[in-house]
Amino acid sequence: MNLLSAKNRTFKLFCYVAISIFSPYFCFSQSSGFHKDYYLENRNTDFLSVIPFDDDLVIVGESGVDTSGFNSIFAMKADTLGNVKKINFFQDPSHTDHLLLGSYVYDAIIQTPNKGFIIFGSTFYRNNLFELKVDSNLNLVRFTEYDSDFEARIVRDVVCLDSFYYVIGLVSTGDFGIDIFIQKNDFSGKKIWEKTFGHKEQNINCQSAITENGGITILGSEWFDPDHNIFNDEIIRTWFFHIDSTGEILWNWRSEENEEGGSPGALIKYNDQYYYTTKPSFQKDFVTVWFAAELVCRDKNFNLQWRRSYSDTFHLNSFIDIDFDSINSMVVTGQIYDEVTWASIYKLNPENGEVVWTARDTGIYIPGWGSRNIMQSLIILPSLSSISVGTTHDIYTGHNHGLLIKVTKDGCIDTLCTTALVDDEFIKWKKYIFLYPNPAKEEINFILEEIPVGGKFRIYSNSGSFLYEQQVHRGLNSVQFNNTLRATGVYFWHIIDQNGILFASGNYVVID
Repeated sequence: MNLLSAKNRTFKLFCYVAISIFSPYFCFSQSSGFHKDYYLENRNTDFLSVIPFDDDLVIVGESGVDTSGFNSIFAMKADTLGNVKKINFFQDPSHTDHLLLGSYVYDAIIQTPNKGFIIFGSTFYRNNLFELKVDSNLNLVRFTEYDSDFEARIVRDVVCLDSFYYVIGLVSTGDFGIDIFIQKNDFSGKKIWEKTFGHKEQNINCQSAITENGGITILGSEWFDPDHNIFNDEIIRTWFFHIDSTGEILWNWRSEENEEGGSPGALIKYNDQYYYTTKPSFQKDFVTVWFAAELVCRDKNFNLQWRRSYSDTFHLNSFIDIDFDSINSMVVTGQIYDEVTWASIYKLNPENGEVVWTARDTGIYIPGWGSRNIMQSLIILPSLSSISVGTTHDIYTGHNHGLLIKVTKDGCIDTLCTTALVDDEFIKWKKYIFLYPNPAKEEINFILEEIPVGGKFRIYSNSGSFLYEQQVHRGLNSVQFNNTLRATGVYFWHIIDQNGILFASGNYVVID
């Protein structure tokens, strides 16, 4: 059986035009889309979490209904170029229920000391939490299910503290309310305790948690709507609380009412400061609409250091995951909407939240409709490249595809440069290059204020085939298109020195 159909895609024409015209961050930081989308067993595929494993990746996600009529989950091992090494699907052993992971935010996978993995999720009809343990080869070791009295349970995160796992998520309390639940398990899968945290007449949301100071700190929010017939009268607070190993709350902190708006997202503590995402929102026709991807930085006493929004369109804008690299830079992933919904990776200055670079990709783009992507999880490799996984939707088939994006440390997502570590020289040379027109028809021009020794300008097709080369000189350079270069599509360019070392790269579009 052909379990996997994985294919490289490139940006569509509209997306390149939008990059060239509308986004100043994109001038030279990146241009083409290195991503792969995956459509497993010809059914819905959603990538929900990625973690490093030796020199590879392990990606966990949900897969749509199979011949039995039920959803399953899967674990996939791939190298850092997205080439699949192994994949296993896991179903409810009784074949009577759907196995679900998370909804919109999910990071409930953790590596065990013996290099296996434990994945947490919930069954749809039985409303039970499950623990699925696999070995390093992704083979099933055990499937454990935990009965629940709750109407629904959604797993959000899992953390490890003193050789115990703490599963964190949301439950319905049965009176249309929502609380946070935490379940403590040992390594063998035995449940030690389960507790809920919430307040009467308030809905509680939770997305993420961290371990610190011998306990667990959970990021959540409290939400209350005094009158459902009045728009935008909700009372919303960001809520942090810290528990010990018994589940006792040792301290908590709340923001001022409506200070940060909607629901929380990812949380990380770095250099004694808390960094977390929020999704400010408003109500329209009784429907909550997210407004912006927002990041907040607070010190250890929760004094505000900075807060920034990264979008100004009422749409599905949010940052989902945060990580720090080894040189103290912050990287976030999520989705930002302008004309289409972009799968986005941002590198930010942690001192003030200012953008260093952005890398965006449309995933599947359909003319006249656009794209819909939801990015879920982010890791940073030792090379300082970032890998983000999520989902892109194909409106023609109605199916989701798993989406994997790799971005080098300077924001490059060119297919041709993903295997190379681009150093600071690459950034230095970019500022000397200006290429126009883009889109082009008969020719392209580029201006070089400085040139590498023996510099050459090369053009490649979107599949990586070499097409053209010419020497470069200081000042204006032009390339007149022959029949091969005149075909409509996306082209990549490199500037190299006499030793073949890459100094700059980018892309342009040819239109009729």
